[in-house]
Amino acid sequence: MSVAKSGAQEGDMRPLFDTFLAHVPAPAGAIDAPLQFQVSALDYSSYVGRLGVGRIRRGSLAPGQEVALLNHPLPAGENPLRGRAGQLILFQRPNPLPLRPTRPRRCSTHP
Repeated sequence: MSVAKSGAQEGDMRPLFDTFLAHVPAPAGAIDAPLQFQVSALDYSSYVGRLGVGRIRRGSLAPGQEVALLNHPLPAGENPLRGRAGQLILFQRPNPLPLRPTRPRRCSTHP
């Protein structure tokens, strides 16, 4: 569909985004499966502390939920490093949005 045929103004990306949503399937992550969060970046905030930025591949995550760090296969008898998920934030420009408990999602959905 061309911009001229859709009636959209020049520079309007909405038809392109609508096409993505119509033809790209939603994430296939199983919500009932154990949490798998793929960290893509680490950061630090003097106010919040350590930040893991990434994507939920399967399962769901809620603030305060206990999590285990598994960055390699564990030898027999070794326990994973444990922690708690703090605040969950959806980063969308220009402002980050606090989230309720979350699950695998499209990047274009809103809480």
